[in-house]
Amino acid sequence: MAPEFTEDMESYNCGLRNIFIWASELGTNGYPCLVGGCYTDGKLQNSILHEWTNEILLRKATGTPVEYALVYVNKPVTKRWEGPKMNCRLEFTQYLEDFLALPEIARHDPSIVFQWDGPKKKLAPLASATTAQEGNYFLCELSRARGRVSAANPDLTELLIKSRTANEARSQGVKKEASHRSPKTRQEVRDRDACCRVTGTKVIVRVRGDNYKGFQSAHIFPLAYWYKAKEIFKSMKMEELFNSLATVKDENGDMRDVKADLPENAFLVRSDVHDQFDDYQCGYWMVNGVLILFRIEKNGAPSVPDDLFGKPLRPAQGNPIRAPKGKGEKATNTKGSKIKEPDPRLFKVHFVTALRWHFAGFGRDPQEKKYTWS
Repeated sequence: MAPEFTEDMESYNCGLRNIFIWASELGTNGYPCLVGGCYTDGKLQNSILHEWTNEILLRKATGTPVEYALVYVNKPVTKRWEGPKMNCRLEFTQYLEDFLALPEIARHDPSIVFQWDGPKKKLAPLASATTAQEGNYFLCELSRARGRVSAANPDLTELLIKSRTANEARSQGVKKEASHRSPKTRQEVRDRDACCRVTGTKVIVRVRGDNYKGFQSAHIFPLAYWYKAKEIFKSMKMEELFNSLATVKDENGDMRDVKADLPENAFLVRSDVHDQFDDYQCGYWMVNGVLILFRIEKNGAPSVPDDLFGKPLRPAQGNPIRAPKGKGEKATNTKGSKIKEPDPRLFKVHFVTALRWHFAGFGRDPQEKKYTWS
């Protein structure tokens, strides 16, 4: 089940989140359990919040799949439920009992997010495309045929990627050669992108060589964890991704030596953004077929301007093939025109990892590097 918010805990991350998802069933010790949470600045839809929540829930391999719903609790209680005080625990328990006394919905209602306005009130459906509201939500099992929701407190998924750094990864048994980087891949990514794909900042073009100072080729899936890629992709139900990457051919049709160091697994970004991307403070989630930039916590990815969140991945610019010096001719082609774009499935793997780091349970302690829900 989700981690319990006990009396000896000082906070449940209110400073970085304004959405909190609670299990609708108390923990084994009788305390409220926090499934997860995030920060919204008005760019998060109900459907996306529901998708993110589903990504951190552990699913049973056999049996009938469980469908979950989110129920927005129409009561400003985020501050009152916070803190090591017994009355907060009692208030939460009473509120949960009132909620479960009449958890009815219209039969076969297709909604996935609902709103509850208090005792003896039926649940009102909320449109998937509308903006997720700040505040508290209950996670519930959903039975459309019966026209009701019921209490739920599922386990959370296992955290498989615990560090992006090669040194920390090797301490867990990763071989040194697994983090090898190819100069060829770095040059291909430079030639294809020629700008920061997050902010749009363009590389400065010079006759004696373009100025890439402050730009880095960022890997979407960490090289240090390629040895574990098959297991990680399987945990996200993306087994086919490993198979497709393991049979990649280069532009000449020859098999490549694959350790995740491919243009499909990299994109050019500013060095400051690279650090924050590697810490899973921001990432791209597919919305209506478009990769959209999101952050999970309020202060996530401070190097990225606020107005860029909710925006698509910036298009590649492509380095021009320059005419010989003195000719004065304009370029008619780009070096990166035949190089494959980043694989959207790898962005999903990255973002699901971000959810497991910063969305699930109480999130990650950046100082201790501990995961309070695992």
